[in-house]
Amino acid sequence: MGANAVNGVINIITKHSSKTEGGLLSGGGGTEEQGFGALRYGGQLGDDTTGRAYVKGFKRDENTNTLGAGAGDDWDKAQGGFRIDSNLTLKDELKLQGDLYHSHLNQTVTVPQITAPYADTFRDKAETYGGNILGRWQHTVSTSSDYSLQLYYDYYRRNEAWFSEGRNTLDLDFQHRFSLLDNNEVIWGFGYQYTHDDTRAGKLLSLSPTSRNDQLFSTFVQDEMELIDQKLWLTLGTKLEHNDYSGFEGQPTARLMWTPHSQHRLWGAVSRAVRTPSRAEHNMTLLQTVVPPSALNPFPTEVNLQGTRNFRTEDVISYELGYRTTFIKSLSIDITGFYNNYNNLRNPAQAAYYFDSTRFVVVQPVPLSNDYKAKTYGFEVSTVWQMLDWWRWDANYSLLKTDLQDSAPPFGVSPQQRVSLRSALSVSKELDFDLWFKYVDNNTSVTIYGPKHINNYVTMDARVAWRPVHEVELSLVGQNLFTSSHLEYQQENLVMPTLIDRGMYGKVSWSF
Repeated sequence: MGANAVNGVINIITKHSSKTEGGLLSGGGGTEEQGFGALRYGGQLGDDTTGRAYVKGFKRDENTNTLGAGAGDDWDKAQGGFRIDSNLTLKDELKLQGDLYHSHLNQTVTVPQITAPYADTFRDKAETYGGNILGRWQHTVSTSSDYSLQLYYDYYRRNEAWFSEGRNTLDLDFQHRFSLLDNNEVIWGFGYQYTHDDTRAGKLLSLSPTSRNDQLFSTFVQDEMELIDQKLWLTLGTKLEHNDYSGFEGQPTARLMWTPHSQHRLWGAVSRAVRTPSRAEHNMTLLQTVVPPSALNPFPTEVNLQGTRNFRTEDVISYELGYRTTFIKSLSIDITGFYNNYNNLRNPAQAAYYFDSTRFVVVQPVPLSNDYKAKTYGFEVSTVWQMLDWWRWDANYSLLKTDLQDSAPPFGVSPQQRVSLRSALSVSKELDFDLWFKYVDNNTSVTIYGPKHINNYVTMDARVAWRPVHEVELSLVGQNLFTSSHLEYQQENLVMPTLIDRGMYGKVSWSF
């Protein structure tokens, strides 16, 4: 886990190219997913080498705004890439993969201005494009020891009316796993990341300096110790990083797991995680809003959110306790409780007004500060029930309570309760029927106009798939079926609130 992985980590793992030999052609369309298609083909490139290449693309319809009109947020994307896997020797494996993409994202943007009507709402088309390439070499020493070296390069560009940014990232990562003793498994490694950005000020945001180079150095070590044979494990670890914004950061963790019986596991953990300052939090000037003239102030007031060089790292101490049981062969239950103590959270401060005589406008700077604290606690219950060989249920319930420093937090408040229920039913070898039911509690988003309440919502997705022959699958999918549209979130500024619409689409897949 690295810096900024405060509330979770998502790992995306792609299949080895030897597992995807042959071709796959798919396509379809519908109301929201208006059109999409993909082609992938893989095969042997040599005695010990396999590879695959793919192209795919989609076009999605616009959603609905709170006035019931089109939100103007339709978008499209085209992408292609490859992956090659080669066994250089019996103990050495090399992976090489890369991707290219290009996308257009339409949006309706509201930008404050210092002349009447003091805000301009217009349609904008953002353009994004980029690519990446990754190489990874892994050497296996034994069943209990291996090491790997990975090099990654990424280029990204996004152009839109309110800001434009290009970024080059070079990342080097080394990891080594070995057994120190019969009951110890040690993993250690180091990493280096270099980024160079090039930004252009738009109607809303500017960074100073406009271009910057940043470096990140990191190292980590983790030791998993088996204290009692097949009964008790202790894992200790820490990650140390040095970045150009806040200097050195440490993220230690300790985890204990006890297995009194093969069907019961108890575990607990204490960890520290950090969110280091971003480029914007140090260097930005963001026009938040313009207050029209009044009887007390005959000039418009421009409110600017400003980054500060002394912006500190946000951090959290997290306490977790969990239990897992499989007391019935076809049923597993996981229960996890947590308590998080957040410090140095971002909040706006106040600075003195001043008058800009060149534009005849009052300027109110709002520098960023780190004076806010919060606590969250709750639990999560998840279960997997293989009711029959051909029918599986996945259920999840989570409760999140938030204790804030005051009643007007500088950030949104997440929903207290979430419920998820999924059913996967294989009626026969040729026919599948899946349902996914979701409930999300009330929550609050913080915008430039103040807190915005978002009502709870219930929704359901459904999928029917039929395979008339082994190589062909026909499927019909319905999304957000219970209501014509619902609001899930609201951006902090710029973009008008957007409702998620009900949609249906059909898909055809052919393996060859």
